[in-house]
Amino acid sequence: MNPSLLLPPVKPNEAVAIADLLFRLVQSRPNFADVRARFASSIPTIALESLTPFPQSLASDPSQPGTFFLAVLSRREDGPSHWLLHMAPSSAPTTPLFPKPILLARFRPAGEREVIINAIPLDQNLATLVRTLHPQLLARASNIHNLWSLPVTAPLDGFLTQVPKRGNTLPAFRTAQASWLAYKHLLLSTWRDGFVNILEGLTQIPSAEEAEPYSRFSYRVDNPTDARAIAEFHRGLKSILHRNFDLELDFSQHKSLEAETLDALLDNLKLIGVPLQSLEFHPDLPPFTALLEARRLGLTLHAVDPGEPVSGLRTHWKLEELR
Repeated sequence: MNPSLLLPPVKPNEAVAIADLLFRLVQSRPNFADVRARFASSIPTIALESLTPFPQSLASDPSQPGTFFLAVLSRREDGPSHWLLHMAPSSAPTTPLFPKPILLARFRPAGEREVIINAIPLDQNLATLVRTLHPQLLARASNIHNLWSLPVTAPLDGFLTQVPKRGNTLPAFRTAQASWLAYKHLLLSTWRDGFVNILEGLTQIPSAEEAEPYSRFSYRVDNPTDARAIAEFHRGLKSILHRNFDLELDFSQHKSLEAETLDALLDNLKLIGVPLQSLEFHPDLPPFTALLEARRLGLTLHAVDPGEPVSGLRTHWKLEELR
């Protein structure tokens, strides 16, 4: 084993133990789904002290057979950090996906060909990681689901396990600052049943790069009588995304919105072909439940605890934390 001369962010001997286990399993089990399951069940046998691997993140490089990636939590003296292990035959070309990896070790598993192990910073490479190795994690449109959403910066431990395992309820993350952070929580969890990623507080069309991680967009309505501005926002999103997405309208700054005004706006939006999933109102206003039910629209509510759906099958509960 030849570790890097720099202080490694991941203990080389534990990285080698992980890679050795993985390559032994790969040789005897051609089905990769079976490899991942056996890998998860075999991790306790290698007695790791400073590393926590996340078996559900294990992926093979689609362009380089025999090359694997695995997310790990490394606990070192300077604090915990997340890394992506890159494990490949030393004869394989350097991965173009993640530039400047940190060399951890070289070794020969069970006398086979030499394997190289690199460490790659996880947080800085989330976008590439999801796009290329875990595209199944990408958020999806959810126009028939109820949502439980939390801010992506909230304490999220256990959130995904608390969301009801019902076919009409999905977890969601929300933020006003575009990033790929929500995908880190998905990648390191066992949740693989879909989720919604919400970019909120929007007053103008985001760039294609900002919009890419998201499946739902919340537009802050400045003028409740101006259907044209909402339609232009919707058209702008369609022009940059070229895929399905959900649209929420945020009326929370309007304390005296009247049902007649809202009804007229929704009529105009329907006429010009703007589909809506959910509406959010100022907390002092009635929720216009009957109007929304008649139009089969969802309702977005702030709540301490999620309750039963208020409007049909689509209620978006905006939670600050789960108790």
